[in-house]
Amino acid sequence: MHTSEREGEIRVELYERSELPPPAVEQVDGVHRRLEQLADVELIADVEREEWVKRVRVGECDPSLRDTYLSFTAWANAAGARLTPFFQTRECFTPEEKDYTDWLVMPAFCLAIYEDGELSAVYPHADENGTHTVQDGVESLVADDVDGTKTEPVLAD
Repeated sequence: MHTSEREGEIRVELYERSELPPPAVEQVDGVHRRLEQLADVELIADVEREEWVKRVRVGECDPSLRDTYLSFTAWANAAGARLTPFFQTRECFTPEEKDYTDWLVMPAFCLAIYEDGELSAVYPHADENGTHTVQDGVESLVADDVDGTKTEPVLAD
């Protein structure tokens, strides 16, 4: 699991659904601003922001989205974490096919943290300690100082 102890360069990806209600857009915009501030003070090297669909048929999943989801799943398995209920596979009725098909449902927004190019954490997730939100992931990026206490960077407006 990701900790605030730095082994190397930190890069983050912020994913968001392409269609969000205004309050959710404000929330994800706030997370993005905070990540940009952390990049400005060099606590992280890079921030990427990407959109993804709310849901997609499992059989028609874009290869890039499929690979992202599979890498998140592999991280969760290795870290003893769960991505459900944030990511889900649901059986939904498809009127065009007049049948039920499996759909992959993505969370409204998600944060992936990479250390030296390796996925080190995905937020949101759950584990034996409870639920860990995207905000928890953002706060985990603040470096520990020598005493082991959290040091908040001073950010200019």
